[in-house]
Amino acid sequence: MRAIRFDDLSLALRALLAAEAEARPALAVRLLEEADLADRYRRRTGRRLGAGDGTLGAACLARALAPPVRRIGPEASAALTLLLAALEARRARAAARGGRTDGGTGAARGRAAGRAEGL
Repeated sequence: MRAIRFDDLSLALRALLAAEAEARPALAVRLLEEADLADRYRRRTGRRLGAGDGTLGAACLARALAPPVRRIGPEASAALTLLLAALEARRARAAARGGRTDGGTGAARGRAAGRAEGL
């Protein structure tokens, strides 16, 4: 999955709020999986997978969205917490497998290279 930006989080929050509360945990996981699949396809082929370009936001734009969130109330806070927990669980699984944990930014490689060079 490509690097996650605040716009991606906002779109994901809107997608979660458009869904029934019971469906939100599974939807959060599914959005991350769809973004990752689209990014892997894009890197492998150089083309987009459907409407997805590998960003979380693109995965969300293929779904119904709630209106933009102006204030973080209890419902939005709970949905955002679900999203961040799903993201953290995904990163923990990737770290356990030795995979990328930087959200696709390459930042972990850059930090490791800097440490190796004494920077």
